[in-house]
Amino acid sequence: MSENRGKLFFKGFLIGATMSVPGASGGTMAMLLGVYEGMLQALSELFRDFRRNAVFLGLLAGGGLAGMLLAGGVVESFLFFHPFRAGFFFSGCIAGGIPFLVATSLKRAGKRLLAPLLALVAGAGLGMFLPLCPHLFRGEGALYLILSGLLLSVALVLPGISASSFLYILGLYEPLFAAIRGRNLAFLLPLGLGCLVGSFLSARLFTRALERHPAASHMLIAGFLIASAASGLPYGVPGGVTEGALAFVAGFLPLLALSGHTLIRRRISHAHLPHRPGRRRAGHRETAL
Repeated sequence: MSENRGKLFFKGFLIGATMSVPGASGGTMAMLLGVYEGMLQALSELFRDFRRNAVFLGLLAGGGLAGMLLAGGVVESFLFFHPFRAGFFFSGCIAGGIPFLVATSLKRAGKRLLAPLLALVAGAGLGMFLPLCPHLFRGEGALYLILSGLLLSVALVLPGISASSFLYILGLYEPLFAAIRGRNLAFLLPLGLGCLVGSFLSARLFTRALERHPAASHMLIAGFLIASAASGLPYGVPGGVTEGALAFVAGFLPLLALSGHTLIRRRISHAHLPHRPGRRRAGHRETAL
């Protein structure tokens, strides 16, 4: 049990480290690590088995917080000193998860491709539009922090949407890390309340979508990733084509390998699961607590 909990904490650490990267999505990393659907289920069914779900989410959140704090300084230095390479590298990391999602969607869709293709286009469009939403309102105080938390929860739940980018746009990236280091509860509590409520609602909606329309849902996420990878490219930053291409490939290949391993492992585990009427697989949680 302790080994499983340590493994889950480490996965949370990797998710948190990913979230500290502007343009990168913690939800995408959660999906590639095999904990995304379990996380959605734990959020949407929090009070059905409160102790189990709270431990599951607490380990992920604790690891995520540690990952954000430890990786934040490294990421900021990389972005500051090597903005061109960093932009292409992180865009490559995001794009590396797209083949996994497309393959998963096509496998579940069979010959019914219209809905998944429409979902892909819709996901790309929403992925370009959602980062603009924070510009629509500005403010200060507890109410602004709660509203920011509600908006931020979308980025926390949906793969392909960068929580760090939202924090930058909202003007909360540096204040958040300062508040964490200084234990500023007047800042953290309202922001956390908005994130908690928004994540609970978003998770319930998206869990239902994954259960009822799995092919379209995975293609929708792929669309989000396409938009996120495109928006992360360092437009206007000086640099060479070869240098950018190498940085992109350096980010793309490890994530492609990780997603391929996840896809193979999922197929093996599903092949060994006995099929029972009414059995839900979408919410299968890999890590036992």
